[in-house]
Amino acid sequence: AISLGTTGTIIRDCTFEGFSRGCVGAGQSAVVDGCRFVDCIVNGGQNGATLNVSRDSRVINCEFVNTNPTDHVGYFIRANELGVVVEGCTFQGAPVGYVPFIGQTARATFIGCTFKDADLRPDQRLFWGNLAPLSFDSCLFTGINSSGQPLIYLDDDAYHTFVRNCTVTNCTAPSFSGFNPQVAPGHVTVQNSIFWDNAFTTTFSGPTTVSQSMFQTWIPGLGNLVTNPLFTNPDAGDYSLRRGSPAVDSGDSSLVPSTVTIDAAGNPRRVDDPLKPDTG
Repeated sequence: AISLGTTGTIIRDCTFEGFSRGCVGAGQSAVVDGCRFVDCIVNGGQNGATLNVSRDSRVINCEFVNTNPTDHVGYFIRANELGVVVEGCTFQGAPVGYVPFIGQTARATFIGCTFKDADLRPDQRLFWGNLAPLSFDSCLFTGINSSGQPLIYLDDDAYHTFVRNCTVTNCTAPSFSGFNPQVAPGHVTVQNSIFWDNAFTTTFSGPTTVSQSMFQTWIPGLGNLVTNPLFTNPDAGDYSLRRGSPAVDSGDSSLVPSTVTIDAAGNPRRVDDPLKPDTG
């Protein structure tokens, strides 16, 4: 593995493939931009990761791919300390993020990311927030299958996690989000999101507030809808919305953070459809 313990490291346009013990430790205020991480085996236990980043780091437009889940015990990213932002990245074939011990005022933020095509073992979670709140803005979750764990597992009073302007489709799990039953739970807020064609035993487990979102079955909350969102071509992996989709102009634009300017496909986040009245 490559360990860069300094502050302000920049890693750009690199490919890391076939590392046998994790991959990169980038330190604080790092920028990891346009890199590919392919089949880097993580064998340091469930807390290990392909990429370790710390305080105020940014991971941008990177691709993480694993084709052998048996070899990938840990996560693609371990976000240590506060202020880590992951934007425009694609994660395929393994658990994505372990976020430990950041604290209530800190947050690990995922913006415009795609999480796809992972068959998780019964002991694995897609995300594990351990004493750490998470934010997901304009992200796509698709083809994630878990037989034993929630996709987002929040442990040890994990404070307030946000899921905003996300699409969750073709996923299977006991629940999308859930908490450690041994501790007092935090809270999950879901806003402006689409949950369609999933197989969750319970969509949300634990304290959750949901609004301006779309489901196959009724979920209580302000502005929620039960109707087909009309994806453009889901069989080809295109989960953008057709013109005239009931999901267009039905959300609350004030819930889109000013820092979020793109969607999971890298397109502008705010686009009006003149065919649809604004009902949000």
